[in-house]
Amino acid sequence: MKRKSILLVPLLLFTLFPSFTPTSATTNSCGKASSPDEIKYQSDEISNMDVLFERAIKDVNEDPDVPKATVSLQKDNENVSTDSIKTFTTTQKLKEFVMNDENITTYKATSFTIIPKKTLGIEGGQLKKQTIL
Repeated sequence: MKRKSILLVPLLLFTLFPSFTPTSATTNSCGKASSPDEIKYQSDEISNMDVLFERAIKDVNEDPDVPKATVSLQKDNENVSTDSIKTFTTTQKLKEFVMNDENITTYKATSFTIIPKKTLGIEGGQLKKQTIL
């Protein structure tokens, strides 16, 4: 019985929450799918974290309107000064196309935040690298 419930739970989750794959097609006012009339620019997405970090440090931004990332930090439910915290952002232009006589451009923004140990109240020791999803 326990084995059946273990198998049933994932099946139920996949049934309730189907996955969707995004596509470049959109729907027009008639509800019909439409695709770009003309692709002017297209680039592969940069996924290498080292390359993205280097771009962020050099302030490489292909989107002129990208908002800067802001940081607020709390420790033991009290605000911590963010003066020593550095945030770096980079943007990459992924695609530019025309659809229904409208120019559309998509970007990817990646931000990195460097928080010194002292800001966190850590004297010596080592911080473990942690990935937050």
